[in-house]
Amino acid sequence: MTNDLDARVRAKRAERFGAASTGERPQAAPAKGKPTGDRWRTFNQFVDVIQPHLPLAVSRVWNVAFRHARGGRVELTVRTTAAAAGVSDSTAADCLNRLVAVGLLWVIWKSKDRTKGSWYGVHPNPGDLLARVKTVPAIGTVEDRNRTD
Repeated sequence: MTNDLDARVRAKRAERFGAASTGERPQAAPAKGKPTGDRWRTFNQFVDVIQPHLPLAVSRVWNVAFRHARGGRVELTVRTTAAAAGVSDSTAADCLNRLVAVGLLWVIWKSKDRTKGSWYGVHPNPGDLLARVKTVPAIGTVEDRNRTD
């Protein structure tokens, strides 16, 4: 008897607050877009194959870019990237340039205004770029300081 009373009270309250139905809650719709498994595959490839060959600062900047990427694109400013990665602004800019040179990121649109972000694309299969990653010198190495370009 109390269950019937509780059900009637809930139904009356629901009608009063404008609910259309007091039945079962509808199931949540499945998420649209690519499944999250693609992001995990990309992240795992980076950590397992590429990260051991990168300096810590470059790895941190890639992780910041990947964390904020949606649909393979990310909008970044040097200042916010540097703050999130725990590096200086100049190091963050150098890391972004190195990631673009290797192909882990590519420039979609480069902002001329320092306060606005530039758009980058994130490579979906970083494991394919291992040969290119090994050719890029580490930040601050002797080869880097002796460059003329």
